[in-house]
Amino acid sequence: MTNGTDDSPSRLANFLTPTSLDRFLSEYYDNVPLHVSADDAASDRQELMDSATVSALLRNTVHWPENGLKLVANGQSIASAHYHSLRELANGAQQVPNGDLIEGLMRMGATLIIDGLEDRVPHLRRLCEALGRQFAAKVGVNLYASQSGVAGFATHCDPHEVFAVQCEGEKVWRIYANRADRPVSGTILRDQQAIDRAKGPVAYEIRMQPGDLLYIPRGYYHDALAIGGSSLHLTFGVQPLYGLVIFDLLRDLARNDTRIRAYFPSANDGSRLEQHLDQIAEIVADLIRTPGLREDIAVKQRLLAGRGSAEPTSSSDRIFSRTGLRAHVEQPSSGSVLVLGGKREPAGFLSDAAHWALSQSSFTSFQLEARFAHHPRGEVNALLNLLLKHGAFVEQRPN
Repeated sequence: MTNGTDDSPSRLANFLTPTSLDRFLSEYYDNVPLHVSADDAASDRQELMDSATVSALLRNTVHWPENGLKLVANGQSIASAHYHSLRELANGAQQVPNGDLIEGLMRMGATLIIDGLEDRVPHLRRLCEALGRQFAAKVGVNLYASQSGVAGFATHCDPHEVFAVQCEGEKVWRIYANRADRPVSGTILRDQQAIDRAKGPVAYEIRMQPGDLLYIPRGYYHDALAIGGSSLHLTFGVQPLYGLVIFDLLRDLARNDTRIRAYFPSANDGSRLEQHLDQIAEIVADLIRTPGLREDIAVKQRLLAGRGSAEPTSSSDRIFSRTGLRAHVEQPSSGSVLVLGGKREPAGFLSDAAHWALSQSSFTSFQLEARFAHHPRGEVNALLNLLLKHGAFVEQRPN
């Protein structure tokens, strides 16, 4: 296994080799797919992950985020009860993933999917950070392990850039001619019949072998099938910021403008309402041009690119460690709820941050803020204070 000690530029160059970064950016990025064969260059991509490491992760990891580890068969998720077992932990007996049960189901044809490996494997975290800095993006890496003839997912497209690395076995990828126009979450087709109508004919059929790299720009419809035995591959998802973030940033700036805080005139008075909307349009246009907004975008990009914090913590970076308090997130129809010991607190829109925090043995304030930079910082800090207040975490004081 590679230890990832190179600096970011050389790590990224090794990842793309023999394609230069300049060529990748000018010819392929956000444009057309690229297949890089391991036979064409001396790269250690194949060594990013192996079955022995996966087996160790399954047996040594207790806390997984919700849906952080799952098994899929015939396009459907397998109920966790089929691969969880009771295990005595420091905070009592809990149902946790069982490596033997998981591997047994995989031998029967199930596909294993592990999300967020950058939080568990240091050299993958460093590679994600190198990609994040280059593309000013949030980057995560998922693992897919499947058997011959098994497709983990039906044809689909992704709302982000995809870099797939084949680590073991072989897999055939089909990329279709048609491409969704700059898809984002919430705009992607889910109905399989609609996807089949939209995808067009097969444009690329690529047989991936260990060490091969496949780049798929967002929006391209694709699917993959393991062949000739078991397959293990990693998918790096690269998600830069896009225009919708403007509305979040403008909200923070606009609330300080008293003209924005003025009531709307009644729609019954059409001329006054139209004048008011024209004034708001001018205010928003001015706000977009302010240096403050550009600086806010730059900060968000730096936070996304720096998630995971491979860098040493600064003196102002706070470190938090998990206690033995039983805690989890529930999602009833009325909204997400944090269950902390015997207390229940509303989680609001921060259930993803709460899930992640509770799955960690420790984390820093920078990691939490960077990973969830899409949430207002004040709300993230409020969640952290709630976890501390109820004793789910303790702050580690520097020596």
